[in-house]
Amino acid sequence: MKRDRADTFFSNFIRSRDGWTCQKCKKYYPEGHRQGLHCSHFFSRRHQSTRYYSKNACAHCFSCHQYLGGNPIEFAKWIEEYLGEEEYEKLIQRKNTICKRTKKEKLMIAKHWKSQLEYMRRCRKEDKSFAVCEWD
Repeated sequence: MKRDRADTFFSNFIRSRDGWTCQKCKKYYPEGHRQGLHCSHFFSRRHQSTRYYSKNACAHCFSCHQYLGGNPIEFAKWIEEYLGEEEYEKLIQRKNTICKRTKKEKLMIAKHWKSQLEYMRRCRKEDKSFAVCEWD
């Protein structure tokens, strides 16, 4: 599946949000060694309704990403535990919503996640908390 600028900014946001740490095994990836940490989508990127939704993704190291991707029942249990039952049910409903994106929308999504990434970095520099603003 082809990646675009929106995917790149979204991926960088997710990995940075998660502190460059695998959310399953807790392995940290220091600067300069971050290529082994993936933005792992719970529901495939082919579902446009959840592709750029931050609750549908987290940082996973290559090994955990491969393992969970190859064990879908265990992955589903892990996701439900990670998100909580209520958020997991909302995510499933969102995934089942049909959504198509135009090229213009994808450019706007890329700008959105780029600005969210910059905002999060500024907040962290100033030791402030931040709230994620989803793209809907």
